Amino acid sequence: VRHMGWPADEVGLRPRPTGFPAFLKDFTSHQPDQLFLFYGMNESFQEEGGLDGFKKDLASMLNQVKDHVSPDTKKMEILLVSPIAQEASDGFQLDLNRRNHWLRNYTHAMKKIAAQNEVRFIDLFEPSLQGMNESASPLWTLNGIHLNDYGDWRVSRILAEALNLVQAKDDSQVTLPATYQHLRRAIYEKNYSFGQYWRPPNMEYLYGTRNQLPGAEGMV
Repeated sequence: VRHMGWPADEVGLRPRPTGFPAFLKDFTSHQPDQLFLFYGMNESFQEEGGLDGFKKDLASMLNQVKDHVSPDTKKMEILLVSPIAQEASDGFQLDLNRRNHWLRNYTHAMKKIAAQNEVRFIDLFEPSLQGMNESASPLWTLNGIHLNDYGDWRVSRILAEALNLVQAKDDSQVTLPATYQHLRRAIYEKNYSFGQYWRPPNMEYLYGTRNQLPGAEGMV
């Protein structure tokens, strides 16, 4: 599993530093079995004014991804994933119904475009909205949109159910045996190392003008 997105990425806006690999090169170089594309949250703040542009950019991106698939990645499955619902949060004054109205509209647009492009679609919006409205539910987020530990667990369950990896309605939190805890830790360490390379604290030493300085050679 590789998390290759950056905070605040949008379908039509993915700023990267000079020399950083292009978007289409990102996934072809890794040759994944599945490519999960999470979009819609940032774009939904533009409401009606951004919806048509979002749909156009999303359809264009999916066509580019499918056209760019090499023979080595022909079996790669593309999955388009909607944003979660907006949760009420202390300290933030907003019209919650309005936010979720537009999140629902953007989710519906994503579902339609996924069907048109024969791409699998996973709806996080409706299940998360339902879960957030449960009377006994803990908070899902830190601030209304960014998941806390409980929200991570709930959303992971929604994804796992959509992928038929777990049975629906089984909400038990499983404690892994000690053997698997070691494996989980090894996976975490590998992902952390990748993350430090993918988004290092100082990009200049990897992709900028300092990547030829002593000590930086061979890092890319």
